[in-house]
Amino acid sequence: MVRFCPSGTRGGGTTPAAPSPARFRPGESPVRRVAFVSLPIQDGTPYLSAFERLQVRPSVGLRYLAAVLERRGIQADVIDLMHDPVAAARVHETLNRQRYDLVGFYMTSASRRVVMQAAARLDPDWYAGRVLAGGPGALHAEEVLHSAIDVVAHGEAEDTILRIVDAHD
Repeated sequence: MVRFCPSGTRGGGTTPAAPSPARFRPGESPVRRVAFVSLPIQDGTPYLSAFERLQVRPSVGLRYLAAVLERRGIQADVIDLMHDPVAAARVHETLNRQRYDLVGFYMTSASRRVVMQAAARLDPDWYAGRVLAGGPGALHAEEVLHSAIDVVAHGEAEDTILRIVDAHD
């Protein structure tokens, strides 16, 4: 299920909806560049022990999503800052400079505040209608859609991201 912030009401409510039909040929998309971002559960100093830092694994789920889009010819960058809260606090600067067509945040219940803060720092003139969130924290869709996040996705992300990209115009 995909929940969209109603057009023109960014940060002002939710409406369950299916994406509108694509306005271009199958396999083509106005979306050319996407960033998938994973942020820590809070700003500040990492709470990982030395052993835990050795066990840090890359964000496999976001890489699956990137692979799905890359098969479609869409550049997908994974910005994995799960264990770097200092860089995470400044991720908006990179995203604003790069001007991606879509930005998707991986969100857990514990990281949703950091994700909403990062989304709020994005350039609203460029990113309006372009900010997505998904993951286990998507259970908080009502709260999240009252922030700068435009779409909250539930379900299998590999299928959902394609529907969102196809619907984006």
